[in-house]
Amino acid sequence: MDIAVVLSGHRHGASGSDLMLHPFADSSLLEIALEKLQSLDAPCAKYVACPDREVKSLVGQYRGLETIRASHLLNWPGTNSPSKALAHLRSLSELWILVVNPEFPFVDGELWWQVVEDFLATQSQCIVSAESIDGPFFSSEGTPLDGEERLFRQNEAFILISQEQLCQPLGLRKVAFSPYILSGDITQRVCSPREIRILETAYTWQQLGTPV
Repeated sequence: MDIAVVLSGHRHGASGSDLMLHPFADSSLLEIALEKLQSLDAPCAKYVACPDREVKSLVGQYRGLETIRASHLLNWPGTNSPSKALAHLRSLSELWILVVNPEFPFVDGELWWQVVEDFLATQSQCIVSAESIDGPFFSSEGTPLDGEERLFRQNEAFILISQEQLCQPLGLRKVAFSPYILSGDITQRVCSPREIRILETAYTWQQLGTPV
């Protein structure tokens, strides 16, 4: 098997500790992501990067998921450089690795696998999730840019990278990423207690099939 999907089992958001284990829609963000990974019907290995025993114990409640050890600082604000964030993936034997982030509850497991299939079809070097940025936009001279021009920025919903790129001495600096553009309705991210309160209601309505 040459493809692995790895859930980042971190606890922390950008501005709060243990956010991934905080109650969210009768569950938690990490448990929601674990359920998606367990339910993913695809020919891949499924791993969870575990920074501590509590997360590893939680993963043990789900079928078909293996654990790999990660730093206890996994995704802690200020320490998540690319080399540190992905170093634990070098222990895997799979050739291509999709790393997914539990902070994005509206990105579903089917999309995770669609990313892999698109990658294999195009043979891009690497893929990173991205989202559009709302304008208006101006040049450095202050001139308004074309209103039809769309700008995008990388987000951290997922990243797909090859084992070959992970093993390069210079890490990610020489890797050319292709952006995978996500629609605005699924790019909402929980990285603070405030987002938990706001997005929990929207997520619950979505699960009930209620328009938000």
